[in-house]
Amino acid sequence: MPASDPQNQTVERFWIADTETTGLSVEDGDRIIELGAVEVVNRVRTGRTFHSYINPEGRRISYGSFEAHGIHDTVVQDAPLFGEVYPRFCRMVGDAPLVIHNAPFDVGFINDACRRDGLPPLPNPIINSIDTASLIWPGRTVNLDAVAGRLGLFDPERAKKHDAIRDCTLLADVWIRMLALRENPQSQNDLFAGPQPSNMTSPAVAVRGWSTKLL
Repeated sequence: MPASDPQNQTVERFWIADTETTGLSVEDGDRIIELGAVEVVNRVRTGRTFHSYINPEGRRISYGSFEAHGIHDTVVQDAPLFGEVYPRFCRMVGDAPLVIHNAPFDVGFINDACRRDGLPPLPNPIINSIDTASLIWPGRTVNLDAVAGRLGLFDPERAKKHDAIRDCTLLADVWIRMLALRENPQSQNDLFAGPQPSNMTSPAVAVRGWSTKLL
């Protein structure tokens, strides 16, 4: 049998992205302090990553946020500004879809920072992995720790403190497993005990000209 032509093979490429912030509210002036991303190609982590701390330009990190991610003001006080980091991030991820857990939060912060710096908003197609998890497990908790636990991927260290790259790495593994579950719902019997989800449709999604299945 002749070997398949690699030029005719479809490459499935995503970047898994995450931010950490000074607090929870763009409206109250909170800022991004960390941006991370992990590349997944054909459902395998490639080892390519993006990571940078970001100077919040005088905005202090709230105690609640520090408790969550462990990033102190001193860690970011000499970090590059968002306007320096964002173009590097865009060059690395290119036009690939970005998979983000609770995407409105992260994209909201990124686009707010772009607006302040006079930069174009994030152009990439965005996939909110929370929506994907909700299709697989309707009515159940779908935060990252809960979903990872159902898939046998729970990271107890991340549950104590988490950063952007750690979150991206975990979400990459979760995303790969969720893609498999969307294609073969019965395989979830091997991953967690519980009732089978009733809604396993795959609505088509077209975002900024990029079309795929919401998997």
